[in-house]
Amino acid sequence: ALYLLWTDPSSLDTTSSTSPLGPYAADSTSARYTLWDAPDAYEMGLHHITARATSEGLTHDVTWAIYRTPPYDQLMLSAAPKGYWRFSEPSGAVEDYSGGGYSLTRQNGASVGGTSGVNDGGTTLCMDGTDDYATRGPTRDLQIKTDLTISLWFNVDQLPSGTDKAVLLTCGEESEAAVKNTLYQLAVNSSGQLEYKHEYSWGRDQAHVFDTVQFSTGSWHNLVVTRDWTNSVIKVYLQGQLIDSWTFLNPGEPKPNSGRRSGLDVGCAWGEESFYDGSLDELALMDHVLSADEIHTLYEVGGVAQKIEVRSCGN
Repeated sequence: ALYLLWTDPSSLDTTSSTSPLGPYAADSTSARYTLWDAPDAYEMGLHHITARATSEGLTHDVTWAIYRTPPYDQLMLSAAPKGYWRFSEPSGAVEDYSGGGYSLTRQNGASVGGTSGVNDGGTTLCMDGTDDYATRGPTRDLQIKTDLTISLWFNVDQLPSGTDKAVLLTCGEESEAAVKNTLYQLAVNSSGQLEYKHEYSWGRDQAHVFDTVQFSTGSWHNLVVTRDWTNSVIKVYLQGQLIDSWTFLNPGEPKPNSGRRSGLDVGCAWGEESFYDGSLDELALMDHVLSADEIHTLYEVGGVAQKIEVRSCGN
């Protein structure tokens, strides 16, 4: 059972006391045993595996509580994202795993490949910093205007120069006038610092540079940014830890007065500038604020080697 849980946990998914695996022979006698798994109702990754032995008319059960690091995507989906892109498709559209159907279209040679920084053996979205990006047209559920969580992993190949910036993602609101607008945007500047921006009213910017957050090239970073609209606070988490925060003026929900028909652009701003040079993976958008514990757990699962531990045994 331990071996199966480590190497092929899906083989235990449909087992139960009435539909166990087995029977297996314990020895050369008529003794037999079966086994099944009951995932814990409260803690993801915790399994209660029971083995039932039968020998000479006697039956005995032993149950072990065993924790196995859950798959990163399973844990992310439990956080109820509005959109979730794993960048695991070698060609065609980039699938949205949230179930919302918000697939992304790759533009100008943006490719899926490389090695992810997430411990899931997956691939990444690779962009050249010239014109590559992925995009989704204006989609109401992704145009989040109040509480927000942005979670992603990224690896910068080259920082921008001078006053340029490399945009990780931009989401704008649909409108008719050809004026750029931002409901939320994350970017890296030439100093490797994180920049955040949204707009309100008649396109007034609210922007902040988190100069305590320093990104280096050639390394994977797990970045989570939350926007608590009630308390007007932006928080930045790096590698699962709270690094910085910013209290902004709250004049009402972000809503540019007019703007380009811009949806979600990954790797640039509005499909035309501030292109990002590097890899990006496991992007998730949520219309609620994840807690510090949830963010730390996501990093632990994504960035640390898989583990299995026996917490208790019934013998």
